[in-house]
Amino acid sequence: MSRAKRLLIIVGNSAHYSAYKNKDGEAIYKNVFDSIKNNPNGRVIRWEHKLMKKRPRPISKNRSANLNTRDINPATDGHLRVIETWLRPCADRNNPKIAVLELSTKAVKCLIGKDQDVIRNAKVDEFNFQNFIRNANKTETGKGLNSQNEMDMRYFEMNVLPTIRNWKRVMQAENVDIVYTVATAAYRTARNRDEIVSFIKDKTGINVRILSKKEESVSTMFAYLFSSRYKQEMLTSEHVIMIDQGGGSTEVSVFRQNDLVNSYSINLGTTALRNILFLDSDRNTPVEEALSRSDQKIKERLVTFYKNMGEAMTSETESFCISVGTAITHATGGKNNAAQHDRVMTREKIEDCINTCTEAILSQFDTVGDLNDFDFEASKGNKKLDDQITMRLGLPMFLSLMDKFNIKEIHVSGTGLWYGIYLQYLHNISDK
Repeated sequence: MSRAKRLLIIVGNSAHYSAYKNKDGEAIYKNVFDSIKNNPNGRVIRWEHKLMKKRPRPISKNRSANLNTRDINPATDGHLRVIETWLRPCADRNNPKIAVLELSTKAVKCLIGKDQDVIRNAKVDEFNFQNFIRNANKTETGKGLNSQNEMDMRYFEMNVLPTIRNWKRVMQAENVDIVYTVATAAYRTARNRDEIVSFIKDKTGINVRILSKKEESVSTMFAYLFSSRYKQEMLTSEHVIMIDQGGGSTEVSVFRQNDLVNSYSINLGTTALRNILFLDSDRNTPVEEALSRSDQKIKERLVTFYKNMGEAMTSETESFCISVGTAITHATGGKNNAAQHDRVMTREKIEDCINTCTEAILSQFDTVGDLNDFDFEASKGNKKLDDQITMRLGLPMFLSLMDKFNIKEIHVSGTGLWYGIYLQYLHNISDK
């Protein structure tokens, strides 16, 4: 406390100051606080609100710009290929209750069938999302990779491991006998992927298979094949293209008569695009400029992709296109996977969605610094705006691919990889 002729300044916690009592139980300072508070010339100033300005968060440059640098070789990476974990060792091995755990670049997902006989015997037009228990938590696993694609194990332990443990408890409560666990791009590209897989095994007892890019494409297509009302149209099409835009990469696969002809990988996914946006900007960069740079980055990567692709991608006839991924599924406007599944997106609809997202983002953020603060602090609290950012970054790629490969419309899949793995093992037609 300092004194001046007519000035009294008290620095401290007002609640403690007012509540202090002497040995006789008297709140001897409360009347002082009340006098200051009630006096027209007195002021009670909240330090953190009036005097302490929020320090801007620096934009981290130690993040991965390419989450798609490695693949898996099943012949040599056997220690990363154990897919099954028996949760109930004494279970019936002939007809176990199964579940799938998918560890993706953005989330950790758990899929359990309610009645396996109903799912197994259902026809395509009888496929029903209500036959499954679906759990997913957005862990943003890919954000744990630094600029050298080394996973920060502390980040992983704090942000990813708790969800894996939680879904294991859910599976045990649902009396699941065996879980098939697969991991995708962020795990595939991590320099310390051996450490990650061992860490999960040590901490949870769960084995993990890191899928190759080809395996991921085949399983994703398998899910759509077993669930879409457009199955016959797809099977009779001469040229089928599947675009799987994940967080770390975008896989473009060509199928003919349900057989994979070839698969191509583009080193850009929605998480990678978000990372690059921040890496190529500073806090004062206008958001509109940063979004234009992101669109340009996609164009540059696709030029390289188009030069390196084989003839399998080209077709004189209209291509039947299937797509999966957060950006395209959310662009449908459906509130869940069931509502998004089998929606058909035209070029016009995708353009409208891009424009809507752009307007929403620019109305909220002026600079990349503002966007950075949201990305790290508030994205989990504003899912709609976070989804709009994901769509705005990811959707422009679809427009270019549609133009290049004679795609008039995109059939959206709401099933995705986890359903494909589940159905493959339920029908015993998986690659062991």
